[in-house]
Amino acid sequence: MKSGIIIYPRQGRNNFPTPFMDLKKTYQLIKEIYLEDNKPLLVGYSGGKDSSATLQAIWFSLWQLPKEQLTKNIWVISSNTLVENPIVEKWQRQSLEAMQVAAREQRLPIRVKVLTPAIKDTFWVKVIGSGYAVPRRTFRWCTTRLKIRASNSFIKEIIRKMVRLS
Repeated sequence: MKSGIIIYPRQGRNNFPTPFMDLKKTYQLIKEIYLEDNKPLLVGYSGGKDSSATLQAIWFSLWQLPKEQLTKNIWVISSNTLVENPIVEKWQRQSLEAMQVAAREQRLPIRVKVLTPAIKDTFWVKVIGSGYAVPRRTFRWCTTRLKIRASNSFIKEIIRKMVRLS
């Protein structure tokens, strides 16, 4: 490969190796997707290795574009379930704040949004107020209530704003 930078293959679910992917091609694809229309993009961010690598590739791709082409927002959405370990919650808040500052300094259209569940969907309202059992492997109500509904609500809000502007 000419760039010298590749993501090495690893074993997939069925023990089939995933294909080599040249990062230059990845960056080019991200730029093409960004430039193809005026729809905002959303990126889920947990702070883990996968979402961090994805966001880094998007950031680097945008950074390569001329500033006049940076015409639409990329929303980095992250969930605060309101039941996180305080150390984890503090790290999340600080890293997202640093991300927003860096995007502003670099004049990149990256916007950070921390999503929280509606009060009726919070962990303690469900467990104490509604009598839900605490989540376990066979009863995982928490992901939908604490993360997915908040994400869906934000996405619908973005779509409503787009429709009003068009």
